[in-house]
Amino acid sequence: MRRRYILLTAVILQSFFTTLNAQDKIFTAGDYLNSSLRPASVHGLEWRGDMNVFTWIESNSLIQEKAAQPSEIDTLLSLRDLNTSLKKAKEDELSRFPSVRWMDADRFWFRVHNKLFIYDMTGSSVSKVNEYDGNGENINIDNSTLNVAYTIKNNLFVSVAGKTMQVTEEENPDIVNGQVPSRNEFGINAGSFWSPGGKLLAFYENDQTEVTDYPLVDIYHRIAQPDPIKYPMAGMKSQKVRIGIFNPALNEIVYLQTEGPENQYLTSVTWDPSCSFIYAGVLNRAQNHLVMNKYDAVSGKLVKTLFEERNDRYVEPMNDLYFLKSNPAGFIWQSRRDGWNQLYLYDTDGNLIRQITRGKWEVTRLLGVDPGGHAVFYESTAQSPLENHLYRTDIKTGKTVRLTEDEGIHHIMPSGNSDYFLDTYSGLKMARAYYLLDESGNKTDVLKEDVNPYKDYKTG
Repeated sequence: MRRRYILLTAVILQSFFTTLNAQDKIFTAGDYLNSSLRPASVHGLEWRGDMNVFTWIESNSLIQEKAAQPSEIDTLLSLRDLNTSLKKAKEDELSRFPSVRWMDADRFWFRVHNKLFIYDMTGSSVSKVNEYDGNGENINIDNSTLNVAYTIKNNLFVSVAGKTMQVTEEENPDIVNGQVPSRNEFGINAGSFWSPGGKLLAFYENDQTEVTDYPLVDIYHRIAQPDPIKYPMAGMKSQKVRIGIFNPALNEIVYLQTEGPENQYLTSVTWDPSCSFIYAGVLNRAQNHLVMNKYDAVSGKLVKTLFEERNDRYVEPMNDLYFLKSNPAGFIWQSRRDGWNQLYLYDTDGNLIRQITRGKWEVTRLLGVDPGGHAVFYESTAQSPLENHLYRTDIKTGKTVRLTEDEGIHHIMPSGNSDYFLDTYSGLKMARAYYLLDESGNKTDVLKEDVNPYKDYKTG
């Protein structure tokens, strides 16, 4: 008995000192660039069109897993086979597998520098479909046609099937086209917007001729050089923004006939699913009055004002309109009109059908609606302001279900029909994990878990 006790004590002490030694490393300056200390990732995770199948890139190959059969993992395409197809197309071979975007269940596209390629799984073939100027900035690629919009200096260009068209020919450098105006305020993160199907392009024209130069310097020279920017100081003149619509087939531009003062904001630019109309929110410079307008995409004329929002403090439009696939005459609008960012259902005549979500918490990200238009999926802070979870709410009844349980932050990628979800998760006890969830939020597969990449180091 005594011998067994001594042996057990020795095992416990050995385990303790092994653990102690395992956590005995000291961080060095070189560890700041040590990639092994970053949380492990699943690279290039994408749903394969509308199929309940997802893909990722691993070991220079494109890997596939069926959501309904998580044990079946296949190699769709290796770098070697991709290079064989590129060689047949008389294109340069690649040193590593590129990031891909699925166009549908059978085709994905990828970019190599300024060239765009489509790979067709049915014919195991690759073809170059577009190319644009390598000096271009503010790149905007339409996922269905691979038409490209880009800027060079202050002008806007498009490339369609490899043919370049200069959209604007502005000589005044203070008038900028196709770039983000308003310094990325109000959810504006792009300067151009392809219509569904990629046949029309809406873009911002930003006239800054009356905006004050703010002094900055370019320090990337031996002697710093002046490099001022335009910055509208409070109480001084601001930019003048308008929205143009370019038709590549006709090589014509039509500008939306927005009413109101010159120094106002235009935001929440959204194409109608039919491409016949385009929507834009007109926000006054005091930022306390928003008008949501519907415009004719051919003439640029105002069709109708759908609704207005006012607040004594501020109105904060941060999102586009989300149109329902099951009913293109209905859309979801996100608003803080009751103090919290919530979801509202409207029709295209501007009638409020109902408030979908309600509570003293934030909808942080609208993910989509099921194909039948019955339920909306979104991320929110309803559980805690320190957490982000996946929720499903019935649009008619408002019945809400939380679909993720682990405490922490969940970033969700729904499948095309919202039957399954890919969950990128992190929390206090998990650096990063990737889970496959079913429609009820149950974990059906663990793609990767990295509990603590610092486990071998001394930490505070």
